[in-house]
Order: sequence, then C-alpha cells, then structure tokens
Amino acid sequence: MKRLLAAAALGLPGLVAVAAPASAHGECEDPADIPILVDYGALEAEQQVVCAQDAAQMTALAAITGAGLELEGTTEYGDSVVCRVEGRPGADVESCDSMPAGDSFWGFYIGSDGAWEFAQQGVDQQILAEGDFVALAYGDGTAAPATAPDEELRQQAQEAGGESTPADDAAAEDAEDEGSNTGLIAGSIVVLLVVVAAVVIVLRRRRA
Repeated sequence: MKRLLAAAALGLPGLVAVAAPASAHGECEDPADIPILVDYGALEAEQQVVCAQDAAQMTALAAITGAGLELEGTTEYGDSVVCRVEGRPGADVESCDSMPAGDSFWGFYIGSDGAWEFAQQGVDQQILAEGDFVALAYGDGTAAPATAPDEELRQQAQEAGGESTPADDAAAEDAEDEGSNTGLIAGSIVVLLVVVAAVVIVLRRRRA
C-alpha cells in the first residue's frame, strides 16, 4: 500500500490549478463613483479620465490614488499640495521642495452641475460627496479645465473603467499566483483522497 501511495503522490504536482479572476476598474455609473480628470496642459501629455469607484466620503487623495494615479506632494506642505501627477512635471522643472511656481502648478478642482470650482481644501483633506467630479489641471490657474464635469465626462470615465492600470496588473498577477497555489493544493488533496480510496478498495478485494 505504501508503494501505491508513494507512486500516486509523485503524479500529483501540476494536476489541478484554478485561475483567479482578473482585477480591473468597473463602471462609473453610481453617484458614489467619482470621475477624475487629469489635464496636463503645457506638459504635452494626453488628457486622462479615470474612475474612483465608491469614493464618496473618501478624501480626494484616497480617491485619486485608489483610481491608479500617482501623486507627489511637496517637502514643506506634504500631500496637501499636488506637485507631480504621474511623474509630471519632472524634477528638472519642479523640485517639489515648497509651493510650486505661481504660473505653473497643479490646480485641484471639484466639479458639479457642469461647472468646476477650486477646491477649498487640499487633496488630503477634501472629502468627496456623491455626484462630485475631480480635476487636476496643470497651468497658471486662470482658467478651469475646458472639459465640463457632466454626463459625457462620466461616460468617458466609464469607458476607461475596463482599462487596467499598472497597479491593477500587479494585483491581478498576485491574485492569480495565490489562486493557482491554492487550487494546486486543494486539487492535490482531492486526488490523493481518491487514490487512497482506490487503494483501500483494491486491498479489500485482494483479502476477500
């Protein structure tokens, strides 16, 4: 019997693997889902629209970073002031030691009812409400983003919802690895139990 069990065990590795579901942003339909606009202005990068799902009652910082965008604050003011978004502007343009230059900085806007307004608090303190929109726009602050906070922008965020970010891809890879390992162990146990049962039946028949 020991020989039979040992032989069966040798065939177990790799028999069963269960794939984990992929991770991706979902739709941006619910009022608690916050569309986020990034207008790079003179930084010569394409405008981005992402969705922070179920972000109402979160800080803007939590919503923005949770949606996969990378922010960097300043040495003096911390995360209250946005100095870089997705690595822009570069260190050769802005040191991020203190308040950015008055003619080139990231403006933080809250939108509702089709209009943008400068946020009254920093991104780390501003609490978002249902129906809000968020915008980060690089410039001198004299003009709000040209893209209005309306249903069209929400639709863009919804369409972008299926696009995974690097953070999503890493999380999906980790989940897949974990799921595969769990599935392999569970599958191996099931196969081993089946083999043991078969061996027991064979031995009983021989004795009979």
